[in-house]
Order: sequence, then C-alpha cells, then structure tokens
Amino acid sequence: MKKVVLLILFACVTNTLFSQTKKNATYVAYIEKYAEIAMVEQSRHKIPACITLAQALLESSAGQSELSVSSNNHFGIKCHSNWEGERVYHDDDKKGECFRKYEKVIDSYEDHSLFLKRDRYKLLFTYKITDYKAWAYGLKAAGYATDPQYPDKLIKIIEDYDLAAYTDPKRVKEATDNYNNHSPKASTSSKDKEQVSEKESAEVVSDMEFGALNMYIIHDVKKTNNVAYIITTSTDTWASIAKEFGLKERELRKFNEYPNDVEIKAGMKIYVQAKKNKVSTKPFVHTVDYNESMHDIAQKYGVKMLSIYKLNGKEKWSKVKVGEKLKLK
Repeated sequence: MKKVVLLILFACVTNTLFSQTKKNATYVAYIEKYAEIAMVEQSRHKIPACITLAQALLESSAGQSELSVSSNNHFGIKCHSNWEGERVYHDDDKKGECFRKYEKVIDSYEDHSLFLKRDRYKLLFTYKITDYKAWAYGLKAAGYATDPQYPDKLIKIIEDYDLAAYTDPKRVKEATDNYNNHSPKASTSSKDKEQVSEKESAEVVSDMEFGALNMYIIHDVKKTNNVAYIITTSTDTWASIAKEFGLKERELRKFNEYPNDVEIKAGMKIYVQAKKNKVSTKPFVHTVDYNESMHDIAQKYGVKMLSIYKLNGKEKWSKVKVGEKLKLK
C-alpha cells in the first residue's frame, strides 16, 4: 500500500515539474511585462485581455519577431489603405507587404483595440468577455488571420499559460487603477505641466466629463488647453464622431474649423469641445515652422484661428510666414 502511495506521489510531483518546465521562459517574461497593458485595454475597449495577450504572443513570437523588434508591431497589423502612420515592409502571405510601425509597444496595443472596433469584428462583442474560445474562432471567421489553425493556437496559448486569469474583472480593475496611478500623466503636477511640451502635458479627460455618454465613447479622449480631443482612426467619419459625443456634425466641424469638403482621415486631431480664445499655459508664443498653416497652429494649441489673428493684429485668412512669431495669449 505504501509503495502505491509513493508511486502516486512521485507521479504527481513529476507531472507538476513537467508542467512547470514546459512553459517557454520568453513567453512568461513577455506576459509579466505586458499583461497590465492588456488588462487596461480590456477595461477601455471590452476586449478580453487573454485574447490580446495570446494574439501578441503568437503574432510577435513573444516580442522576438523581426516585425515587432523593428517596428513595435506586436499584432501583425498591416497598413491597409487608410493608414497614414509610419510603415515597414515585410514578407508575409506575399513578399514585401506593408505593415504599421509604432513609436512604442503600447501604441501597438492601443491600435489593436481600435482595429477590432471596426464593423467586420462587431460580432465579437456579442460574446461574453470570458468566452475566449468564441473570441478565438470569431477572429478567424472575421478574417484576422489566414492560418486555419489560428483559433486553436490562441486557445492553446491561453490554456498553457493560464491567461484567462487576466480577464477577471477584479484583477482588471486593480491593474487599471495601478496603471492610471503610476502613469506619467497622473503623476505630473500642475506646476510641472507648464514646463513640458504639448504632447507630454495632454491630460486624460475625467470619467465624468461626458456624463451618460461615457458608456458609448470608444476613443481615448485627452485634452490640450483644457479642450477635449481625440485622434482619429481609419474607420472614423464626421458623423460617427458626432454621434459618439452627442454632437451635431456641423457643430463638430465648427469646433475644428474645417469646411464641409474636408473628410476625416486617420491620425487627425479632432476637438469634441469648442476651442479657447487663448492658451492657459506656456508657450505663449509660437514660432511658425516650415509648411505650417494658421489652422495647424490653432489645432495644435486648442485655440480658435480667429482669436490668433486678432491677438496678432492680422487680417482673417492672411498667410503666416516661416519664422514668424505669433502670440497665443
């Protein structure tokens, strides 16, 4: 009897050791590094963190692939016709295909979430956030990948590395709170904000800013000059943005001082509130750069074009010259 018990114990220990050693150390390190970002994206966009992590691990070979190393593209997202960001060329289904290039890995994660918000993937959001198998097969059905084994590969990664644990709502909330509390935006004091650049001082909009509309807002909303704005994606239109923020289309165009013949393109800075008459923090003077228009300057600082003209004693629609200094307050 003792021999039987010992054999059973030995078998259990052996199985435990085997299950621990079969895990790829590179995969484990990648998960530890990026799990929090995946959970933050789940909180923002309702995409299971385990699916995001599994896709990233598979598509980027845990951050070791040539594409992820050269361009921070961890999801294998190709350029497509409306991509206006940086790009790299890489052999995939065809030779020399165009892929999106990102400044930081987190940009790749954010773009992946927005990519899945397109109409072709809308069926995914009818599945429970805990049903990773439905999401895996749904991604393949929607055409995310050409590999017929893609869903099975995702499911295997999720189960081998216990990634479903990162989808737990409590864990997601803790990760999101931790991320928000330790992000550079949250830790920057109001005094310090006056000394940093516009990009660094962009503030995340308060959760209460848009009231009942919050549950329908899918964009990451930030502020310049205390005016809320978004960065557009390839699927955005004037109508879709106006609907998202409870505005009229003509009102949205007026906020951004665009005529009716200008259409939305990816990467545009679009204000969802009226711009101010002057800046509230430094810099108070702008030096006109090469190929920069008055509209570019107005959008950069969240100030109305007419106000900048008036502040500088210039006639409306007059051109600006390279090197010219414009008062913003």
